[in-house]
Amino acid sequence: VRIGPRDYLVVWSLNKDKDGSNIASLGMPSVPARACRFDFGLKGVADTARLVAPNGQVLDEVSWTNMARGSTWALLSGGNFGMSFPTPLRGNEAVVDLNDNERRRRLGRIVFNEIMYWDPRDGPDWVELYNKGETEADLTGVTFTDSDLDRKFVFGSDDRCQTIIPPKGYLVLTSSKEKIESGSDLERVVGSEGELSLSCRFPWGLKRKGDLVQLSIGGEWLAEQSWTNTTVDKVDGYRSYARRTDGWGDFIPS
Repeated sequence: VRIGPRDYLVVWSLNKDKDGSNIASLGMPSVPARACRFDFGLKGVADTARLVAPNGQVLDEVSWTNMARGSTWALLSGGNFGMSFPTPLRGNEAVVDLNDNERRRRLGRIVFNEIMYWDPRDGPDWVELYNKGETEADLTGVTFTDSDLDRKFVFGSDDRCQTIIPPKGYLVLTSSKEKIESGSDLERVVGSEGELSLSCRFPWGLKRKGDLVQLSIGGEWLAEQSWTNTTVDKVDGYRSYARRTDGWGDFIPS
């Protein structure tokens, strides 16, 4: 197996594309690449790929978490890895163009608007985003995380989760650790607003004694909000931590 200077070689999973039809649909030549196949699948949620020499030395490796379905994790022009459109045997093409100043401006209008990290009724944690801009914003490729940066939800990784927030619109992310009860306040609120979605679910719970939530894209920070264990008093009943006015002002118990 040889790779020429500034050339490519692609290996792909045997167990997900036995006849080669999927890879052929991406423009892959069938003859040279058919010999380079591995008999296991890669994980989209979190995994690591490594090149290991015969003596056991790791030559190179790359890890990823929560990749968007239908995209690849690729080395981009800036020297960092990011989501790319599938481009086997040709140059990588970023899903998120950080040089797109108009999109960056629109994403800059997305803010954390309301947070429920301790529901006395034992419902799910949830986070509300608000677009205070005058144009819609596409969150594809944006990462949501908390103080544990190893826990990530990437918009676009789940087809059921909307990525577009209309101007003056909302989007709710909920923890998948708890069930959303039928008839609950959260179900009623979300069900009454067409722009809210319950399909955007992150697989962990928020910390009650103090935590922060963040939005970023390509390693660039977009928004952040933190709280402490005294921010919202559970004894006071069903309360969230929210801005005084949608998109503006300090956070207060709400």
